[in-house]
Amino acid sequence: MIDISTQYLKLRNIPGGLSIVQFSDLHIFEKNISSLELCVEKINSLKSDIVIFTGDAICRGCKYLKELLFYLRKAEASLGKYYCLGNHDYSDGYNSQMVRETMKKADFSLLCNSSEELSFQNKHFFIAGFDDVEKGYLMMDDNMKKNVESGCVVAVHNPKSFSALSKYSPSLTLSGHTHGGQIKLPFSDYLYRSYLKSPYISGLYREGESYLYVNRGIGHAVFDFSFFDRKISLQSPRINSSSEITLIRTL
Repeated sequence: MIDISTQYLKLRNIPGGLSIVQFSDLHIFEKNISSLELCVEKINSLKSDIVIFTGDAICRGCKYLKELLFYLRKAEASLGKYYCLGNHDYSDGYNSQMVRETMKKADFSLLCNSSEELSFQNKHFFIAGFDDVEKGYLMMDDNMKKNVESGCVVAVHNPKSFSALSKYSPSLTLSGHTHGGQIKLPFSDYLYRSYLKSPYISGLYREGESYLYVNRGIGHAVFDFSFFDRKISLQSPRINSSSEITLIRTL
């Protein structure tokens, strides 16, 4: 099951009537390819202006990039499809190059310490994205600062980056990475915040005029272990933290 979480937000210097769909953390794996197909079906049913994928397409190398391309190529958005890199995207063995090539073939534009100007209903705004704070290098030059400050939707995989970005007052930051805690039990949020060294676990946050939405993602964390010299990969369960697509409608 994939929930659709809808947020109606008035965003600084972002035109009203815009629809943005976010999905995250596919962690594509042999046991969840069907969820990727369902994810794209749900994305297309929302008929959005912008689709943003906030990283972690893969989790164990590039074995399933053909499946990733087959389905993500079908995702639709009237203004464009964008993505940023997650920490697991660097596990393809080529510094994320295979992921980059696959996403490009699927017509997703990479936002990696870069920005792009868009127009909606004759109003201009920016969309930007940053590299992963753990495996990449998050960098903002003077031009990026100006774009982010002027009214901008930002994609960055790890929500703890919001603490550094919020001083530039991005209109909206979209992140993933946390899986919403993956296994939500009493006191688990406290433990997870301590583990991540970040207060942002899932849902909507606000600081001044800046909003952050942390998407729970589609896939699962995958763990590898050996048993009698046999390598086994298992998905961890989701408990009280179901898969999610976010729909942002601007006011």
